[in-house]
Amino acid sequence: MNETKTNETKTNETKTKYRLKIIRDCSPESPREWDNLWTFVCWHRRYTLGDTTDFREPAHFWEWLKDNGGKDEFFIMPIFMYDHSGIALSTSNESYPFNDIWDSGQLGIAYVSKKAIREEWKVKQISPKLKNTVLKNLNAEIESYNQYLNGDIYGFQLVEVKTCDMGHKHEEDIDSCWGFYGSDPKENGMMEHMSVPLEDLEIVYVER
Repeated sequence: MNETKTNETKTNETKTKYRLKIIRDCSPESPREWDNLWTFVCWHRRYTLGDTTDFREPAHFWEWLKDNGGKDEFFIMPIFMYDHSGIALSTSNESYPFNDIWDSGQLGIAYVSKKAIREEWKVKQISPKLKNTVLKNLNAEIESYNQYLNGDIYGFQLVEVKTCDMGHKHEEDIDSCWGFYGSDPKENGMMEHMSVPLEDLEIVYVER
């Protein structure tokens, strides 16, 4: 397997018959449109982030929370943002995640009702183990949202490289798919869509 990361210009010749082009997905679906467990409520004067809610300011959320059972009926976690050459989100209930007081701060909160958790897992009580699972779910939602915000979502084009009678190489499209998180085809799920083994592929990262 040969792997090249250029503007589709290869630095070495290859006899590989199939070429896998990995291309940044320019119009991915936001993971906040998925069926998420947690709700992200964010307040920022320049960015529109998180989920669509009616909480225009923090006071609106806390008033709603009071009318819906109070803090004891929810898990609530802070969402922090670091904004410098890109956006990074993090959540922590124990320590501040970013070592930069100028370009970071609390963006909002993530919340989920305990009733929703009990219904999702079909339990009457939330054990410490289940709570830990729910918090891991939050970290996964934060990670996928970070990737979305920073353009770390890709698609692929699988082509067959053929050589004509004149000795010129031509590409024939075989398959394509989009919406993969991360650029490594061995980790992001692309190979599950391949009809060609990884060792038979020439991987080319295409900038656009």
